[in-house]
Amino acid sequence: MSQFLSPLFNLRSDRWGGSAEKRRRFHLEVVGKVRSAVGADFPLLIKFGVQDDREGGLPLSEGLQTAQQMVAKGIDAIEVSAGVGTSIQVIREGDPERAYFRERAAALKRVVAVPVMVVGGIRSLEMAESIVDSGDADLISMCRPLIREPGLVARWQRGEAGPARCISCNRCMAIVGRGEPLECGEERRLREEAAAGS
Repeated sequence: MSQFLSPLFNLRSDRWGGSAEKRRRFHLEVVGKVRSAVGADFPLLIKFGVQDDREGGLPLSEGLQTAQQMVAKGIDAIEVSAGVGTSIQVIREGDPERAYFRERAAALKRVVAVPVMVVGGIRSLEMAESIVDSGDADLISMCRPLIREPGLVARWQRGEAGPARCISCNRCMAIVGRGEPLECGEERRLREEAAAGS
């Protein structure tokens, strides 16, 4: 879906490409069809790259307009994530301890009335609380930290507020990319080193 929206990928000249309105048509029609199929009282959420991170890509202003129109079509909540063409190096630039998409989530929060979620780089309870308490997002999403430490949230609830053990090495995604079952790449490395040393 993101490739339809991004001018980096959508080079069509028919009703599905060209202007921002035509490039967002696919999103809006999908949302409308899904909403019709599931009914008005079924929660409909989307993970949405509100901005690309390459020159000539989807600008934030167009992403925000698309989000507003998806809400009008029936989206109940939006998780802000990376746009197409975004590499891990791009989103890690600057402070490695920051939530990658916090500013984008805050921008989206200002223009939609539905809950906004944010993912990416959130490794501590303090950061998660800061995002929600500041109003930059309503909900926190995590992926890689829970791959390494499935009990992370339970640990925080017990009062053990240390940061996630995830080091953002992204080897878990490489493992899945090879068709292997999902697991933490760092945990695998440590296990293999321990086995080799015994």
